[in-house]
Amino acid sequence: MIKARILSILSILIFLNACASTRLYRPIPREKPPSPVIKDVNIALVLGGGGAKAYSHLGAIEVLEENNIPIDLIIGTSAGAGIGALYADTKDIKKVKEIIFKLKKWDLLDLSFIDALKGSVGLSGAVSGLKMQKFFYQNLSATNFDQLKIPFIAVAVDINENKEYLLDSGPIAPAVVASSSLPPVFSPILMYKHKLTDGGAIYPVPVEIARRYKPKMVISIDICSPPDKVEPTNMPSLAYLAFSLSYHKLCRMQSKEADIDINPDTYGYGIFEDKKGREMYYKGREAALAALPLIKKEMKKRLGKSH
Repeated sequence: MIKARILSILSILIFLNACASTRLYRPIPREKPPSPVIKDVNIALVLGGGGAKAYSHLGAIEVLEENNIPIDLIIGTSAGAGIGALYADTKDIKKVKEIIFKLKKWDLLDLSFIDALKGSVGLSGAVSGLKMQKFFYQNLSATNFDQLKIPFIAVAVDINENKEYLLDSGPIAPAVVASSSLPPVFSPILMYKHKLTDGGAIYPVPVEIARRYKPKMVISIDICSPPDKVEPTNMPSLAYLAFSLSYHKLCRMQSKEADIDINPDTYGYGIFEDKKGREMYYKGREAALAALPLIKKEMKKRLGKSH
């Protein structure tokens, strides 16, 4: 009798998972629209992932804008894709700040116990991403990539091909969520017949992607930090420590490939810690201000411009 009940529950979960493992807030094209031709890029801005630590992106971008550093292309992963999309849409960091500082994590996270259970028998996370898609549809003036004021690319991972998947055309909102769908918390997003998840698995700071467009100069903002120095007490905490160490190492390796490596001090801040957003914002300003003399020097050398 007990075995029969367990089998019945598992059958229901498998059925539910097959019905709704990757959901979209609005319908999208079956095929990915053609990618735009991106050329003549002077400065590419690369925004790394890191959850709520992306508040520091705001401060860093604000310093660039205040000093008239022109951005011709934005490449973003995960939370960096979210900030990148909003900035590419407005080209005005004050407007982006207004949106983000009003935001709370529960405005984006739609937790579901059923979805969490389904994760034991399929690719379903506790968060579907529908709420996050709705947020970007409501807060972006542009719907599709070709309507943005600055060319923008969101980096995701195709879990069937085990490689990066670049989202640069079609609707923006699901693309940003696909780039941000960190397992096991988020469900993957099915787009253009590809099952997509967080781009940080391969490119947490996608400088290499930016280089493909032959920019004269790349500025990266790496918001990653080493894990807290707390001794693990069980295997899950040890596994998390091991992941955090390797992730941080990968972030730093990739960001150092940029011409300008801006690395705000986000040590001690959590990826879901939105209550300290102002502190992280100032960390971003501080890091960008420290990099400003080198930015101006490199611009003069590479672009023949002085600011």
